[in-house]
Amino acid sequence: MKKFKEFYNFPYADLNSRPGANLNASKKHEIKVGNYTTKFFFMCGSAQKVMSANSDKEGAEELTKMQDILYKIEKEVMDAGEATEEQKEQARDIYNKIMSKAGEVGLADEIDDYMKMHIDSIEKGNPKPGFGRTDTLDEFRVITRAQRRKIAMRMKRMAKSASFKAKVARSKKRIASPEKMRIKALKLAKKKILMKRFPKYNELGVNQKIKIDQIIQQRYSGSINKLSQRLLKVVKRQEVEKVKKARDAQKDDNE
Repeated sequence: MKKFKEFYNFPYADLNSRPGANLNASKKHEIKVGNYTTKFFFMCGSAQKVMSANSDKEGAEELTKMQDILYKIEKEVMDAGEATEEQKEQARDIYNKIMSKAGEVGLADEIDDYMKMHIDSIEKGNPKPGFGRTDTLDEFRVITRAQRRKIAMRMKRMAKSASFKAKVARSKKRIASPEKMRIKALKLAKKKILMKRFPKYNELGVNQKIKIDQIIQQRYSGSINKLSQRLLKVVKRQEVEKVKKARDAQKDDNE
């Protein structure tokens, strides 16, 4: 029986190396289906859930390998900033094979929505490549005093510009991307942990806040990640309410 790489004769099928990949990405973002352990499933939380739940289906291992190829391409596109024509062709080729195999396995309906988003991400750049990453939730940063000052100065300058004001106004009328919603959920989770463990955080000086941030990073990053997953539903509801409010306000202004 031919190996997977030989069977598809596809240059991206060799997944043993991860050029340009985040080597610090936690193994918890990868799954094992049959005898195959993924290397790029950190690019899609939906794929992790669907293929883990259906790992016992006949053909699931092969389908998982195919998806891993597509996520490898997307990761390279994300790192480069845009896709080459060759990458688009390769992505479309493996996407068609994925959907054909998914039909055979009986998972076409389960993977159709998220697979469509990933091929659009590579071919059109919309959604932005990397939109489905789960490893970014692990990247909890401690901001130093100098970084805080720099961020505050930059935001103060930006807030005065007409382009920034217009961007804020546009964002109020649009649902945030999955990537932005995950970041908002992460921030909300951190805030909840802070209020529970350090209720007087907002009253402290900068140096004290930095020390607490270090404690949060060391002791509670796992709790923040888990809580942020649950809070995604809250963030999604808030996004819908935000857009509805902005559009209602615009209607009132036009009347």
